[in-house]
Amino acid sequence: DAHCVFINGAEGQMIPGDKRMPKIPASHQKAIDIGNGIADVALTLFDKTVSTNAVGLSFGQKSVDLKTKRDSNRFPEAQRIIQLHAEGKDEEIHPFRKQAMYMLAESRQIVRLEKADQDYISTFVSAVAFCGFALAGIPGEPFNGIGLGLKENSPFAVTLPCCLVNGCSGYFPMQDAYDEGGYEARSSRYKAGVAEQIVAEGIQLLNELR
Repeated sequence: DAHCVFINGAEGQMIPGDKRMPKIPASHQKAIDIGNGIADVALTLFDKTVSTNAVGLSFGQKSVDLKTKRDSNRFPEAQRIIQLHAEGKDEEIHPFRKQAMYMLAESRQIVRLEKADQDYISTFVSAVAFCGFALAGIPGEPFNGIGLGLKENSPFAVTLPCCLVNGCSGYFPMQDAYDEGGYEARSSRYKAGVAEQIVAEGIQLLNELR
């Protein structure tokens, strides 16, 4: 009669499938299949767990100001791209449709940020530590590098990064994702460096809870 809670980790650039294979329509059954796969792995580890012999509970939250992509110089071009899409002229944005969609996503963010006069977005990283474990909460969709950075530098024996905690602030891509120019980096509201900042702030918070 045990009850379990599944908390999604650093998953900002992950998908539950292989894009090289034929696309399978999303369905409730697919979600069940993924859940069963996770449960199978958890059950194989269940009997191998050992007590940390640690006690105590602590928690905290840290304010973080993230630099946005707001750029008044790019605003006119962003408006032009959005208008071209509205007119069904995606090929004039870019000859490759996927790239056109990436540019459109970024343009929409630039327009939103300019209209909102938003140079920074304030949010929070959070953490809960108990019995030698720590849950590191990230208020958006962190890339794997954020999860690895938190785990490798945490003072706790086990640290579990958790996505979409107390907020839904979009993608937090690593520097290499900005260099590559993929969808998540193009559509993110933030300038490069956002992921590294979250790791640094998260580690500082975890050290304060130790």
